[in-house]
Amino acid sequence: MNHKYKIAFLIAVALMVTPCVVYSQDDFGGGGRGAVGLEDVGLRFGAKVGFGSADLSLAKFSKLGSSRTTFSVGGFAEYRLNTWLSAAAGVEYTQNGGANLPTRLFFSNVDPYVFTGVPGTGIGTRAINSNLRVHTLEIPITARLSMPEMNGMKPFFLIGPSIGVNIAAKTTDYLMDDYGFGATYGNMVYEYSQNVGGRISPADFSVLIGTGSEFSAYGYIFELGVTYRMGLLNQNDFKYALYQEYTSNSLMATIAIKF
Repeated sequence: MNHKYKIAFLIAVALMVTPCVVYSQDDFGGGGRGAVGLEDVGLRFGAKVGFGSADLSLAKFSKLGSSRTTFSVGGFAEYRLNTWLSAAAGVEYTQNGGANLPTRLFFSNVDPYVFTGVPGTGIGTRAINSNLRVHTLEIPITARLSMPEMNGMKPFFLIGPSIGVNIAAKTTDYLMDDYGFGATYGNMVYEYSQNVGGRISPADFSVLIGTGSEFSAYGYIFELGVTYRMGLLNQNDFKYALYQEYTSNSLMATIAIKF
């Protein structure tokens, strides 16, 4: 998914969030712990979960392979300075990576894992592609610009950096056995898993942009949103990789509760 489609997706989700918020406000407005002001100034703590997709890119714009499903979970603290500006910082666990990637990103062209057989004949075992899963701890720090409360909802836009630490990485690699001269007969596909943490950068740095709405129900503040994270730091740490530089991105739909 290129950037113009991602921006269109953000706008579409923001439009879809609006009627959901209005419905939720009407449905859950009564009961609970009492009224909670969406524009109250001060400190709040919260928990957030997200689901979406992650991918790798060359030069931040050219997508490598395809996207993989991802999720995140974490907590945060938010301080509202006034009715339209707030700042937040949190800690999240997330899974990054991509699917259908060149195996040569993580293994050299002379590695037996990429090709084992008779040179020049095509007879042997060769790599087809790899899926990458990276386990990451992130510290997102965002500024939020909010619109005035309207009909029980408060739309917002956010932007800020995210500092990441890649704590583990694993590939699921698909290999095929080829038989025959100049043709394949009865080829079989095998699946293997390898730890590649030493071939992925231990750190990541990204910029976050997002939009959504928040509403109060049952004495809490709930938030629905969508966030795009664009990686800025090279994730390759393997000198024999097919591409020496690539970055990690994700697109996430989130739900949060604030206390």
